[in-house]
Amino acid sequence: MEIVVYAQLQPTVNVAMETTEIMLADKLSDNPELLSSQLADIEVYHYRISYLLAQADALVSRSKYLCSPTEKMNDFNKKIYIEAYTVKEVFLRDALERRLKDIEVRIQTAQSLLAYSREIAKMGGKESV
Repeated sequence: MEIVVYAQLQPTVNVAMETTEIMLADKLSDNPELLSSQLADIEVYHYRISYLLAQADALVSRSKYLCSPTEKMNDFNKKIYIEAYTVKEVFLRDALERRLKDIEVRIQTAQSLLAYSREIAKMGGKESV
């Protein structure tokens, strides 16, 4: 497996984040067929963001391993040094985690709407309160 570095991962993440931002901004359709299509599209990006998140998490771990605080530093200073050294990687990973949660909520909402549409169709289109 190829070792991914921040400079390689960041542009790919930007494209995925921009694409999912547009998808999440679109209102979910009331039409079950269109809603199914929207659900399928966002599920693809759920996979994509999950994959990028795994790469970003590995990148954070690798960066923490590669940074080398001096032996003279106390534990607090070492922790600060490592956090400063990995700030870009951690930011990228955290942004992906937040986006993944947004996508999961969108998927759950779309699935609920589809289930509701199916129930309405079973009842002959009569909605009851």
